[in-house]
Amino acid sequence: MLGAPLPIAREKGLLSSMLTLLPQICLLLLPAPSQDLGGVSQIATGGEADESSEMGSWATDFAGDLLVDLFSALPWDWKGGLAVDGALDWRTRGGSDRTKALLRSAELTLNGNISEAVETHISLHATLQHVELDHLTLAYTALPGDGSLHFGLMPLRFGSQMHLHVHELSTASRPRVLEEYLGTTLTASGVHYDSFLLEGQAKSLRLYAGAFGSMHSEHHGQRHDHSRGGQELEAVGLSARLVGSGITAGSGDLRLGASWRTLPDYTLTVRGADAVAGLSNRIIGLDAEFSPTAAEWTLGLEYLQMDGDLGGSDDTGSGLIDLVDGSRAGWLLSYDRPLSERTSLGLTLSEFEHLDADADHETEFAAAWSWQAAGFLRVRLAASQQMSNSANDVTRIMIQLTGVIGSHDHDHGHEHRH
Repeated sequence: MLGAPLPIAREKGLLSSMLTLLPQICLLLLPAPSQDLGGVSQIATGGEADESSEMGSWATDFAGDLLVDLFSALPWDWKGGLAVDGALDWRTRGGSDRTKALLRSAELTLNGNISEAVETHISLHATLQHVELDHLTLAYTALPGDGSLHFGLMPLRFGSQMHLHVHELSTASRPRVLEEYLGTTLTASGVHYDSFLLEGQAKSLRLYAGAFGSMHSEHHGQRHDHSRGGQELEAVGLSARLVGSGITAGSGDLRLGASWRTLPDYTLTVRGADAVAGLSNRIIGLDAEFSPTAAEWTLGLEYLQMDGDLGGSDDTGSGLIDLVDGSRAGWLLSYDRPLSERTSLGLTLSEFEHLDADADHETEFAAAWSWQAAGFLRVRLAASQQMSNSANDVTRIMIQLTGVIGSHDHDHGHEHRH
């Protein structure tokens, strides 16, 4: 899928050299453990520890002490943690049922302050199929406008949630419209800049911009022939995101965002067919979130449109690629609501056009009820339905367990003062 590419070639020239040296630099500069390693990361309670659970306290203290012992020889200020996400998944498609217990992912995250103005961020992601590095950056955080400059491999900023890992979402899986156009996860190697253009007491305008020489996306959902290709960038890809927050709207606050990503020149490779060069595509996105002043709930809306060379599949027997070009669009509606100190509800509804020649429509509805059972453990009951006019409907029910030890914070951009 061209909007959500599979593994592509490594950088050339200077960017390749930088990325080759970066892991060695990070290993030399990794900071020492902090006392926070024994704490827990709150993925569903806004960062408040659950001190009432003796079992949670014992488990996280033990795991935190173990991590401190492992990394005590490393210099500087260090924080690290581990998140493990597993599920019991029941799925039915076209009258065929399947029940599976699976380890969805294990993720080791390491963050450190090398100095007051330099940070390092590392994330190692593992599934039953592979282990890969999906975040490795050095960041300079003392630019004007409370800005920062990041070098290396990092999640691509697009829309309100593509930079978040799947276990951080309010539902069990990435919405299908985002998987189709961008991927379940989307990382890029290059340079990323973010800064406040305007920063006030309540209102702000923030810019994210990136230039990258390679891109990788991973897919966990249903796939089509056009997504089984890879693309190699022949020119630098560009991305940008603008976010305005603190806008007063009636009795609540409104946040507005706009995103853009372009691939000006790439080569598409499909297994069993010749490669096609000189292709290009671009995606634009608009998103909005509204929360009442009391922050009782959040309603979000996101729109995506992709134009250009959308994909391609093997023309059986000819060795050629059937290219698909044109324009496709989709939207996503989300609703998040805390129900109590430990429970919350997440709902999503999306509809989009597939990136194939027929532009088939798909609608997805997903719901999830989450319970922070202990400081280190979240339990989630989730259900979803995918409905398409050209394929069998898919219904899923999932019990998801997500455990966290240590300080499992992601670098979703420099932690600004605002």
